[in-house]
Amino acid sequence: MRIILVALLSSLILATGVHAAEPGAKTEQLQAIGEWKVCGPSSGLALYGEEGPSGGLWVLEEALEHEVGGAPSRGVILTFASTSCPPCVNGLKVLQRLAPEAKKAHVEIVVVMIPPFPQSIAAFFQEHGVTVPALKDKFGTFYARWTGEKLDNARLPRTFMVNNAQQIVGIYGSEGADFEDVMRQGLREIDQRCRRQ
Repeated sequence: MRIILVALLSSLILATGVHAAEPGAKTEQLQAIGEWKVCGPSSGLALYGEEGPSGGLWVLEEALEHEVGGAPSRGVILTFASTSCPPCVNGLKVLQRLAPEAKKAHVEIVVVMIPPFPQSIAAFFQEHGVTVPALKDKFGTFYARWTGEKLDNARLPRTFMVNNAQQIVGIYGSEGADFEDVMRQGLREIDQRCRRQ
């Protein structure tokens, strides 16, 4: 029975292409992914989810126009994860811990869950103590749009930082031991990065 479970878990991990950072490794910071580049525009990206923070439709431009924590939004942290992605758990817990700081920094955190869904998103979040807003990208359409990767070739986790000028100011792959520090620094600098270009 144990061998079957290990084989099943291995096939799920391979199906989503998850990639965990080696112990002690630094967070992977990318300069580009798909058609998106750091300091490039991110306009026109909408996410439709069955389980969304605003009735199922989340639009980046609208999120940047709303107040977060009682003041105009300074940006958004958007992360893609899956219930079949063990390395994603650490990143989700980091973002959950940073949620109060993000609110004070006027930055919205949104998690986009992509297939496969061997466990319900609600049960997965409850198991890991995650309460940040989540969207369900049922067919992986928006993952593909943001990353340029097909779902059967998905590499998780993937995290984007977008400032209030709708510029992507950070793209992150595997979440290293310094992920919390990297995200915390991003919260402080999100609306300052890329402004001089």
